[in-house]
Amino acid sequence: MSRVVWTDKGRVGTFYIEFGSTPRPTKVIYDREGSAASTLKPEEVDWDYVRSAKWFHTTGITPALSKACLDTVRVGIEEAHRGKTSVSLDLNYRSKLWSPSKCKKTLSPLLPKVDLFIAGFEDLIQVFGIRGTAKSQAKEIQEEFGVSKVLVTCGAEGAILRESNGEIHEISFERFPV
Repeated sequence: MSRVVWTDKGRVGTFYIEFGSTPRPTKVIYDREGSAASTLKPEEVDWDYVRSAKWFHTTGITPALSKACLDTVRVGIEEAHRGKTSVSLDLNYRSKLWSPSKCKKTLSPLLPKVDLFIAGFEDLIQVFGIRGTAKSQAKEIQEEFGVSKVLVTCGAEGAILRESNGEIHEISFERFPV
C-alpha cells in the first residue's frame, strides 16, 4: 500500500441504501461531498507507477465527485497512454451525483482515449440516448468515440463484449436463488 495518498483533510465518503419493498422503492443517499477522495489532485499521484501498470481503471463516479477528481482522471488517462498502459472506464452512472447531460458532456472527450468502456444497457439509454440492442449500443459507442472494446452489461441477461473488429462475445451466467 505504499502508493496510498494519505491526508488529514476531509472524511470518508459514504452512501446509505435503504432497501424498499413494493410499492416503496429502494432509496440511496450519497454523502461524498467534502470527502477525502474528492480532494485528490493529479500532483498527488505517482504517475510513474501508473505508467508501469497493465491497466488504469476509473469510473464515471470519480469525475462526478469534484473538479479535482475530474482533473485527476484526465491526467490519469493521459499518463496511462504515455506508459502504454491500457485504460478502462466503467460508466457506473449515478443520478444522485450528476445529470445525464453533464455526465455525457464530461465523459465524451475522455472516451476516444479509452481502450475498454463498460456500461449498463439502461445507462447508455439514459446518458447517451442510445437505444436498441446491447449489440447496437456497443457498435454506436465504437463508431462515435473510437473505443476499441465495449462491454454492455444487461443485468440478469448477462453482457456482450464488442471487439474493435466487430466480433461479439456474449456472456451469460446461470442464476441460483439464494
